Amino acid sequence: MKSCILVVLLSFAVGCFGQDRKVVILDMTTRNAETNWSRYLAVEQMLDLIGVPFDSTSQLTTAFDYPIIITGSRIKQDAFSSTEKTALESYVQNGGVLITSNLRDTTFGVICGIDSIISNNEVYTVTWDTMMNPHLFDQVDDSMEVVVSLGRESSGSTFYSRTYTISSGESLGSFENGKSALVHNALGSGHVYTFGPDFRDVIFRPRINQDINAHRVYSNGFEPSSDVFAFIVRNILGQHIPNQVYKYEAPRNYSSVVCLTHDIDSRTAVDTMQAFVDAETSRGISAQYNVTVRYLSDAWMTNFYVGGHQELAYVRDQGHVLASHSVGHFPDFGDESVFYFGELGNTPANYQPVYFLGMTIGGSILGETEVSKNLLEDDFGVSIRSWRSGHLAYPDSLPLALDTLGYEFSSTYSSNDILTNFPYYAIRNSSFSGVPSNVLEIPMTISDVFSSDPITENNYMDKVAIWSDVNRRYDRNNAAIILLIHPNRGWKLIAQEAFLDSLEATQAVVPFEEYGEFWKQRNDLEFITEVVNGGLGLEVRMLNHLGEEQSFVIDTSGLEEVAFFDENGNSLTFNSQNFNGAKKLFYQDITAATDGMENLSAGGLRAFPNPFSGSVRIVASIQKNIEGVEVFDLAGNSVNVTSIVNANEVLIRFGDNVADGLYVVCVDQGGRKYYQKVILRSN
Repeated sequence: MKSCILVVLLSFAVGCFGQDRKVVILDMTTRNAETNWSRYLAVEQMLDLIGVPFDSTSQLTTAFDYPIIITGSRIKQDAFSSTEKTALESYVQNGGVLITSNLRDTTFGVICGIDSIISNNEVYTVTWDTMMNPHLFDQVDDSMEVVVSLGRESSGSTFYSRTYTISSGESLGSFENGKSALVHNALGSGHVYTFGPDFRDVIFRPRINQDINAHRVYSNGFEPSSDVFAFIVRNILGQHIPNQVYKYEAPRNYSSVVCLTHDIDSRTAVDTMQAFVDAETSRGISAQYNVTVRYLSDAWMTNFYVGGHQELAYVRDQGHVLASHSVGHFPDFGDESVFYFGELGNTPANYQPVYFLGMTIGGSILGETEVSKNLLEDDFGVSIRSWRSGHLAYPDSLPLALDTLGYEFSSTYSSNDILTNFPYYAIRNSSFSGVPSNVLEIPMTISDVFSSDPITENNYMDKVAIWSDVNRRYDRNNAAIILLIHPNRGWKLIAQEAFLDSLEATQAVVPFEEYGEFWKQRNDLEFITEVVNGGLGLEVRMLNHLGEEQSFVIDTSGLEEVAFFDENGNSLTFNSQNFNGAKKLFYQDITAATDGMENLSAGGLRAFPNPFSGSVRIVASIQKNIEGVEVFDLAGNSVNVTSIVNANEVLIRFGDNVADGLYVVCVDQGGRKYYQKVILRSN
């Protein structure tokens, strides 16, 4: 009787699918008696990355109200009762879609189209059958995506995957031993997709750097192995939710963005970086300068910070961003048997670590992060929001230290090393038992460090060719490029200029922290969609604040109209352009404020700081008078500000009643008008 009631309720729920276009995570943490949230968090991280609306529940009957269920963990033997298994089968038979990974319950074989399941920790690659179902492998078009890495055989056994032989299902990917790694099964009017690797092991594990050396190159390469699983899941969702909508991975309608970052960790860099500052300023670019505040000398390195204040102030005054690159740049910072976590209250007077006989003495993780942040803020009157470790060393408790001290961004991991090129919130203690911090890790992509064949004045253009190749491949995935250059050689500036000249016309160079703000807003944005007018229209409604740079990709098949509304029900104006096949990219309209104008950089102008709090300064790099300035919101409405114009410089003050957000500054210079988007952030 109980089973019959469940089936009746299920049939009604399936009939209401058109009223709910979200996916739901079935949280199985308690059901499986799991001791941590890592498997659930892996699925949540994956759905955050692909930008689709989702809910979560631990109640199976609630999950049946959704068109697609993705299990937040593997299905273990006896995780579901026989009644629940019957209900799940009926859910699929009646049109539901189930996505799961690392299947352990052999009784689910009929539902999943699988004949046998074998556990194996000696499989190291997955090759996708992109020809059989090309619609499921959109974006999986690079050789490094068609074959992804799970681990390195030379490093020993990897994590346990489930390898499948199929019965009624079709294999969409296989391990190197020929067994299936992804099985699709059509059952009744529904579908089941079963991945062999655990989502935790291909999403969460690499992000805490606990994968088995799965990266095929450590840096300056293309390594999308973790991201490919997310792309495939998004494609599956798109097959079963008509006119799929997801948050775009880049700001506005850029194909991707490039962020310039520099590590100032030597006296040579302090002496040489002005040339980089001037070159970037002339291009209208704001770069990030990560500063090592070495106020002490030891066997590792001499003190170079105290004598460099004038040079560092110049970086700030030219509108570039200062960030922390630790106190000592010690080579053993990642060794927590040497660098203990420590306590707060560190100052240059009481924090005096030294490198002696091959080891640092007196160092702590809080000491490195606290002193460097406070020293830069006190010496230069700036807010230090970002961190990068020397040597890209990443002790497990680094996110906890950064979180404790109020850092917002880190760019310490190499994207190749952790198999993803998209930002994510770092796990506080970098373990399976950890929880997300408030620190957004934005992995570094390419750099001037080539371990096996170092960059030199004789081969730097060969390295530019490598950067450009990597950039083109990530650009196709709309993934940001974070470039790290140590500004300590003149020919490195030539290399940087050549790389910038090679960028795609659809790319933009944006400040690192501005990109971080964009991604945080993307992660926070919630929306719902509804098909209307008999399937001819689609409405996209925001549930909270929409950041001005946020865009959407929509499958417009069969649609005549797409309408957007803010959280208060007000209509929003979006532009659109073709994206991929029947998909279009919808991005917000700022043409009302910028029609017929050029960017500030075209007039030799720059705006700083940006983002800003309270006031922003516009300066001309040549002696040409600024004759007027206006500020608009994105709808083209004039914003009430005060401005002080002084020949080739203007200071614009925003009142306390002006809301945080994106504005457009329009400058009249000698009869020509130029514009720049600026971000007001009051706290």
